[in-house]
Amino acid sequence: MRTVEGADKLVLLKDGRVAEQGSPAELSSKGGLYAKMCALQQQSGEWRI
Repeated sequence: MRTVEGADKLVLLKDGRVAEQGSPAELSSKGGLYAKMCALQQQSGEWRI
């Protein structure tokens, strides 16, 4: 998600339809799909093999 954190606006698609749109900060605060993706990325960063 670091790749898009500096974007002005994101548009997230789910099943071919717009699920969310807004700035990264707006989407993070909504707790929707973008926030879930960020949380999953953070969790995976803690994985160790």
